[in-house]
Amino acid sequence: MTNQEMLANVAKNANFSDSRVVAIKKLTNQNILFDLAINSDDFYVALAAVEKLTDQKMLADVVKNAPFIYLKSSSQHRSVRITALDKLTDQKMLADVVKNAKGTTWSTIKDERVAAVEKLIDQKILIDIAENHKDKWVRKAAVEKLTDLKVLTMIMNGSEEKYVYTWTESGSYEVDSYGENSRTYNDTYTIDLREIARERLADLK
Repeated sequence: MTNQEMLANVAKNANFSDSRVVAIKKLTNQNILFDLAINSDDFYVALAAVEKLTDQKMLADVVKNAPFIYLKSSSQHRSVRITALDKLTDQKMLADVVKNAKGTTWSTIKDERVAAVEKLIDQKILIDIAENHKDKWVRKAAVEKLTDLKVLTMIMNGSEEKYVYTWTESGSYEVDSYGENSRTYNDTYTIDLREIARERLADLK
């Protein structure tokens, strides 16, 4: 058994999370690290593995396929997927994440597709996302990064059907710590990509 295999055995099977993390920090085998990042249900183990990954395709696969496990604290919310995304620099891999990642509905964790758009600089990729992606928040992030004046003008003058999203969110929330009183809400929201394009044009001129 090689040293890497022994470390991998500790990383996968040790009883204590701290011991597994220590072993991971000594691992260099990218395939083993990828397996731990994707398959571990321990946040600290998965995070340690991601932090040692350097292979761009593997990092993209973690963003797309890792279980949605995260650490919530008073100061921050850390997602394994977003940690992998932070290490992605390859434009094609970032575009692949935007197209194929699952996304998240958690308000305290940034959607990995939006985060990937924010790292994109390739205008052709951004234009395609702004025009064709199925998610409104992803399209909004892409429009905000466009620099092509002709494309921005086209979006600004486009149809409401293609560039305007309107939706309603409803529910209830407690207004006291005893749960005896609650209020309901029924709020309507709008994202107008045409207006965002207009603002972007003003910024660029």
